[in-house]
Amino acid sequence: MAKSKALWALVLGFVALHVALAMWLPLVEDEAYYQLWSRVPSAGYYDHPPMVAWGIAAGQAVFGETLLGVRAASILAAALVVLLTYRIAWLFARDEGVAFRAALWGAVMLPFAALGFAATPDAGSVLFWSAAAWALVEVLQGDNRNWWLLVGLFAGLGVLSKFTNLFFGVGLVLWLVASREGRPWLRVWQVWAGALIGLGVLVPLALWNMRNGFVGLERQFGRIGDANGFSVGDFAAFWASPRSCFW
Repeated sequence: MAKSKALWALVLGFVALHVALAMWLPLVEDEAYYQLWSRVPSAGYYDHPPMVAWGIAAGQAVFGETLLGVRAASILAAALVVLLTYRIAWLFARDEGVAFRAALWGAVMLPFAALGFAATPDAGSVLFWSAAAWALVEVLQGDNRNWWLLVGLFAGLGVLSKFTNLFFGVGLVLWLVASREGRPWLRVWQVWAGALIGLGVLVPLALWNMRNGFVGLERQFGRIGDANGFSVGDFAAFWASPRSCFW
């Protein structure tokens, strides 16, 4: 019980911190850019999937066109990630102390703690990657195969947040096909149903790209060959950014 109270104190403490930062700091260029997207509901946008715009629209529906309205969905996502981290660790360790320490260390990472309120695609990306991982651990540590349906759903929603989340699905498929532990799951219908759910979530985004010359895919995947080699400055900037939380 004590750990449960500590967990909620941790979550609510960081929510309070993120709300204060969200209401104090002005929008950066990217956030203002995504706020413009949110004014025109769509299944896709230039250079990113739509989840960030949908989150901003939902936040503004509750809090109006304010700093908090723009960032509310990201603040909620950050809080849920802490709870998911706790649950995943508990499923593996079956120890509340271990689970709380996992949630604490995740919450205090500098990019997550200091920038977890920002309205960027990373908020949804990290949330749904964590949620898909949680559902997968529920499958592997329990006996309810229906969790595979949520694995597919959350994996699909992750791709609607950021194309980087495709790597979750790719990694999962490779594990299912190439590992001795994974192959028996290919005989379970919920695995295939979850895959269909995940792909079904992506249909509107795919149709939007088809109607718009695949502009979203071209923008993101067209940058794969643009690397200019290793840079110490870029490496340091990466670890000082919210993207490092994702990895």
